[in-house]
Amino acid sequence: MIFVDTSKYAIGRHRPNFYRSCEPRIAKYTSSNGAKELHECHTLGQETKFNYIVDYECTTKNSGFFDKDIHLSFMSGHAATMMFVAIYVSIILVQRLRKHLDTTMGRVVVGLCIILLVDLAFFVGYTRISDYMHHPTDVITGYLFGIVVAVFVKLFIDRSKCLTKDEVEKKPQTFQMKTIENNLPEMV
Repeated sequence: MIFVDTSKYAIGRHRPNFYRSCEPRIAKYTSSNGAKELHECHTLGQETKFNYIVDYECTTKNSGFFDKDIHLSFMSGHAATMMFVAIYVSIILVQRLRKHLDTTMGRVVVGLCIILLVDLAFFVGYTRISDYMHHPTDVITGYLFGIVVAVFVKLFIDRSKCLTKDEVEKKPQTFQMKTIENNLPEMV
């Protein structure tokens, strides 16, 4: 999440509902005297369509919430988190239920669980786009970031592996039980 939040604040991309929620009064600098003039921008005109708006003033009354959150579109933290969970849990499922993957029913159940998890992640991304909180590229980038982090965590950080029953029985015990009597101090 640190990388997601860092990218949000470093890039500062406007949310898709920026014009509707803020109705910005855009500052334009004239080349003749360099003075700043504020212009209303209630609709997306030709001159502001491809410009990145940095210097503006919100004209709506409810813009207090949006002032803090309006520049935090790229990348979608919800999409990154959900895809991370979906991929990481899928890897764990396959790893832990390896012995059940030999049967048709085991493959079907594990496959359905994986499909359900990934579909849930896609649903979360879709709702972020349909609620005008993120652009599609924000969600796609969040998905890719979640996948990369899940694979990285599983390969390099979580080095645990599932032992089969035979491996557990063959593994020697590395500790010995000591009795309490051997550890008591001597009474004088």
